[in-house]
Amino acid sequence: MGTARKVASAALIISLVACGGEPSVIDVVKDSHVAECSAASVGDMLNGYFPTTSWTAYNGDAPGTYMIHGEGELQFVGITQTAVLRFTLDESDGAVTFDGATLNGTEQPPAMANQILETMCQDARG
Repeated sequence: MGTARKVASAALIISLVACGGEPSVIDVVKDSHVAECSAASVGDMLNGYFPTTSWTAYNGDAPGTYMIHGEGELQFVGITQTAVLRFTLDESDGAVTFDGATLNGTEQPPAMANQILETMCQDARG
């Protein structure tokens, strides 16, 4: 992560803490639904699937956008791997989109990333 992104991330985290009663951008994403899974919120999917989920917010490439990463461990082909699912929040319209996934730091092809999300969605639905 470059110095500029670290500074921007630190500024975002500080501003989120200073907000007090306002929901953070992470909370907004966790409470949202994505087109790939209208049956469960992003938070319900990830928090229900990963034994422990960590969330990180970064400033997006465009003003008023944020990149939110949800990270946890999952079993894939019998091996425990660290998965990071990426979401983008556009504050102008509140839209949350799924932007892909990595397993152990390796970018997954769109079909595989969507399959990971679909599996989480199905598990969240019960």
